[in-house]
Amino acid sequence: IRCPQQRNGFRGPFNRHLTGELEDTARWDAPVTQQRGLNGVGHGQNRMSASSKPRLVASALSAIFSALAVLGSVITRDKAKGIGIAIMLWLYFSLLYDGILLLVMFQLADYPLEKPMILLCSLNPVDLARILVLLKMDISAMMGYTGAIFNQFFGTGAGILYAASIMLLWMIIPLIIAV
Repeated sequence: IRCPQQRNGFRGPFNRHLTGELEDTARWDAPVTQQRGLNGVGHGQNRMSASSKPRLVASALSAIFSALAVLGSVITRDKAKGIGIAIMLWLYFSLLYDGILLLVMFQLADYPLEKPMILLCSLNPVDLARILVLLKMDISAMMGYTGAIFNQFFGTGAGILYAASIMLLWMIIPLIIAV
């Protein structure tokens, strides 16, 4: 069974020979206004490009870690200690938190952990960013049951608003503490 693939860029009738697909050639004869709509945006598509949302999440993650680095540098006056605190915070949020979370998940595997997992993922800005990017890439089906739960919560408008507000809090609170 072949999975349908979404491709960006030019697709001509010659692709059926390369990929083995039998494409509908009628859409090649239609004018561009019928293919993409009158405003140039495809039907059912967002006005944001496919790469702008992950870039926005990456920018928010950079702002979060910059705020945490500012907090670390304000807490200690020594440059080396400030850099060390910033690197340790990054290491904790990128690697150690996920390991601790996996340990807790395996130890409590007999209990329903769906709702606490959403809360625990909110406590880590890196996990929140990963979830948002994976949901944008539409590969949550490959994440199994956890992906379905994350898609059910974070795939809605309220879930995206929740994630954005938590990431905004991750940006603002360290700066408020630093000042």
